[in-house]
Amino acid sequence: PYHHPIIGYKQDLWSITRDGLLTFYKKYYNPQHAALVIVGDVDPDQALEDVSAYFAQIPSGAPVHRPSHYAQRDVKATQSILYRDVQRPMLMYAWRVPGICTGSEFILNVFAHIVGQSASSRLYHLLVDEFGLATDVSMMLDDLFEYGIIFLQIDPVDIEYISEI
Repeated sequence: PYHHPIIGYKQDLWSITRDGLLTFYKKYYNPQHAALVIVGDVDPDQALEDVSAYFAQIPSGAPVHRPSHYAQRDVKATQSILYRDVQRPMLMYAWRVPGICTGSEFILNVFAHIVGQSASSRLYHLLVDEFGLATDVSMMLDDLFEYGIIFLQIDPVDIEYISEI
């Protein structure tokens, strides 16, 4: 999840055979792996009847083993410092947080807003307004299923302020 290209890798596309493609298609492209969404001014009973008429005869296919998503549990703090000849230095922090499957996205969004997501946030007030160490502070939550990521970006006024920030 999140690390395979949608259409596949180039070497897979070059090496796929007709039979291999048909086998994959029969295994994964069936009603067991599909969702039907009906939108509009429809009669729900008639829509269900139509869906049954068109799709009921399609075999559902064999169950497919779904591997659990791997996430490294032992996350260690790491630091990467890149030195480039740039006009504006930038600090970027990231933390793994519970994903949307836990139902905590509202709390995390509120946290991000209070801590660093706007000009009224606490970090913005401290680092930009009060101490003058940064020109901008922003925070973003990337909601993923099992785990999410909160990013914090700080644009220091000068590279000399990085250690103080």
